[in-house]
This record gives sequence, C-alpha cells and structure tokens, in this order.
Amino acid sequence: MNKLQFHYFHLMPWPYLPADYDQKYDSAWVTLPNSIYDPIKGHALYNRYLDEIERADKLGWDSVIVNEHHQNAYGTMPSPNIMAAVLTQRIKRAKIGIVGNALPLHDDPLRVAEEIAMLDVISGGRIISGFVRGTGMEYFSYSVNPTISRERMDEAHDLIIQAWTRPGPFAFEGEHYNYRYVNIWPRPIQQPHPPIWLPGTASTETIDFAAGHKYPYMTVFMPMDQRKRAYDMYRRLAEEKYGYEAQPEQLALAYLTDELHAGMLVTGGHVGEIPDYLVLKNQTMMAEEVMPHFREKPVKAEPKPVEIQPV
Repeated sequence: MNKLQFHYFHLMPWPYLPADYDQKYDSAWVTLPNSIYDPIKGHALYNRYLDEIERADKLGWDSVIVNEHHQNAYGTMPSPNIMAAVLTQRIKRAKIGIVGNALPLHDDPLRVAEEIAMLDVISGGRIISGFVRGTGMEYFSYSVNPTISRERMDEAHDLIIQAWTRPGPFAFEGEHYNYRYVNIWPRPIQQPHPPIWLPGTASTETIDFAAGHKYPYMTVFMPMDQRKRAYDMYRRLAEEKYGYEAQPEQLALAYLTDELHAGMLVTGGHVGEIPDYLVLKNQTMMAEEVMPHFREKPVKAEPKPVEIQPV
C-alpha cells in the first residue's frame, strides 16, 4: 500500500470580482483597486472559509494549511500567522500548516520565530512552519529588492532556527539582520523545532536547500513532467551530495493529479469562483472515497460535520 498524507490547503480568495474585470484591470495583484473589496462581504467570507477548514478537520484530513499573499484578490491572508491563531481554537485534531511565511519580505524575522513558537505552544505542538520566498508580485507590494531575496531568505532561516534551538540570550550578527539579544519566550513545544516545509517552483537552489536540510519540498504551479524532474533532482542531491535516501514524506504534491510521485498531497480549498457546493463535495469525496485507500487505519471522522450555508 502506498501511504499518502492529505493536507487541506486554502487560499481564501476574493471571488467577487466585477464582470468586466479582465477588460478593466491589468492584474488581480498589486494594482487592483482595493475599493473592489467589500469588508462586509469579507466578514462573511472569512468565517465561511474558516468553517470549511474546520469541516476538513472533522472529516479526517491530516492537516489544514494557510499561506501568505499581499495586496491581491488571489489570496486574502496577508498574515497567515493570525489565521493560524484563529485555527488553533477551531481545529482540534489536525496539524495546522503555515506554508508559509515569506521570509525575505520581513524586516524582523525574529518576530516570525516568536509567533510560530507561540502558535506551537497554543496548539499543543501541531504547527507546520513553511518558509517561502514569495511570488514576484509581493516584492512590488513591499518594495523589497528581489535580487537579494535568496540571501535574506537564507539568513532569516538561520536566525529563526537558532532562535528555536539555541539557549538564549545570544547575539546574532548577519548581513541583513542584527540582534543584540535573541532570547525568545515562549519556546516551541516540538523539538528541536516545528517541522519546516519549503514550497517552490523547481529552482535548483531551493531544491538543494531543502534536500540539504531534509525539509519536505512541495512543488507548485507546474506541469507533471516538471514535477518529476524536481523530485528526481531532490532524490539525486539527497543521495549524491548529502548521503541519504530521500523518503516519500519529504516530497509533497500541491493539487491533485492523475499520477503520484510524492508522499504528501496538498489540495482542496476554495479557488476563484468554484461554487460552494463543489468545494464541499470535493472535500467530502476526498475524505470518504480517496483517503481510505492510502491509510492502514483510516482516521476516524467525527459524525455529521458542520454544514455550511452558501453566502
């Protein structure tokens, strides 16, 4: 039996774009006027999305996942850590993934370390901490120089890992981040630290970084043949450069395809204008008809998951 973990990923998009959106505006990112956003509808939408995620937990998904995007209609979670904090009070069984914090956009990565540690303590040690560089559009939104994003990413990563694992206080001196005192309170429950995931679009540098640290690597936004090449590269680097055999759980597949090359499937959630009933139908179908085929002992789902009324 091929074992497969199932992770319910949500973007929390804004589905109420005007009918002439594609003629009137250049993009759903950065420059889309925020007058299009209706906070009253947004209130109902956030709560409906949270209900969907809670429903996934009750149906037996292994984790629920949120992420970070800025100034756009594609994903309305500029602070995934706030959303994860809400989920700690709703999600009672599944792990809570933040995939992830866009480290190069943050001028204070120590704050990220503190917030993830808080969330891990509040949730009882159920946090998955993803780190991402972010999409190119985000660098326009935050006026960050993208040519130094990788070095900011690597340095922020090193700071956060040290903050979680080294006894404090200690000083951290880097090219982009400097702290006289690193001494986080609280410390995370999971030791040596919460699991880290790295999503990416198959750049050699990110795959190498993930393989070198034995972090699960998640492919996004690419055809299946490109995913295969990315997974092959991860396995090859793990064996030839880092001296170990990569395991299926180190490879994650974002969104469902007809082929399986990984040990984790990240799918689900609401994208664009998919009708509510199809979102819930897919969520239930995956839990009841697909997941049992990949489990030795199916996760026992709670009876009668909450029904969500369409907005």
